[in-house]
Amino acid sequence: MKIAHIIPAPWCSNYKLGDYRFALAPWVKETYTVPMTAGSKYYMIMDNGAFEKTLLSDTELLTAAEQFKADEIILPDVPGDAKATLSASYKAYKKFSKYRTMFVPHGQSLEEWIECVDAWVAKISETPVIYNCIGISPLRYLEGGYKYTKEMIEHVVTLKLPIHLLGLANMEYFTSELLPHLDEWGIRGIDTSYAFTLGANGMMLLPNSPKFNLGDIEQYDKLSTNQRRLVALNIEILNSWIADGAVDPRGLSDLIFRDVASNWIRFYQRQFERLEIVMRVCGVTGEFIIRDNFIRPYTAGDFYNKDLDWLIKI
Repeated sequence: MKIAHIIPAPWCSNYKLGDYRFALAPWVKETYTVPMTAGSKYYMIMDNGAFEKTLLSDTELLTAAEQFKADEIILPDVPGDAKATLSASYKAYKKFSKYRTMFVPHGQSLEEWIECVDAWVAKISETPVIYNCIGISPLRYLEGGYKYTKEMIEHVVTLKLPIHLLGLANMEYFTSELLPHLDEWGIRGIDTSYAFTLGANGMMLLPNSPKFNLGDIEQYDKLSTNQRRLVALNIEILNSWIADGAVDPRGLSDLIFRDVASNWIRFYQRQFERLEIVMRVCGVTGEFIIRDNFIRPYTAGDFYNKDLDWLIKI
């Protein structure tokens, strides 16, 4: 599965954005366009702005798509309203024939959501389809929405259409319920700001890390050195989980920290630099248990084997 990391405009040039480029409509301006379009090898998806409540008109979407050299446009959707979404998406779909498109189903319940996606598939079956993807967003609708993501995916899999996950709502649910099955389901990709927002809040990514919404973009105009380095670390951690299709129960490999730290320190291989120094360089703080070059957080009272484990405080 491919990934697109959503990074605010001031920092786009500082990080590896992933296998995709996912352009957010509210950020369309030169300072965002230039780093997002750097290089020609990346598949560019143009968002429509509905999630940020700044839905672009069809004409504005087409203009933005040209500006970003988009490969795919997310069709207009109306959060929570299946009927309005079907209507708006189909009108735009007929105008966007130059591009690949992504349809985002909606509904107030799982049943209504399934009816919406089925109606869309029936509708486009009447037209010559070049490429149409289904965007599954657990953040836009449905009470307790992310808890239905697995059922949504399993239904769309039966429709034999490409699937893109629009956002990551809950890391614990993602790592336990979705991550082990992504290859089996054939999920095309995901976009998420999880790694960035967590780092911007001074936290390292863990399987149970909380979700922070992006919110006001101006709050990220200035980030401390530790915040910026935690973002880089979090990106590599999430990339490693997706590449492996699992979270290693032993913890995080020290090589993740060492590879990230190599951006700022000269000697980062296992034999050259103490691990606590490498972790500190990555912006990490707290107490950790180390065993066999794997790292896991330590909370007061946690059991650890003093003969096999190494407890460090950073």
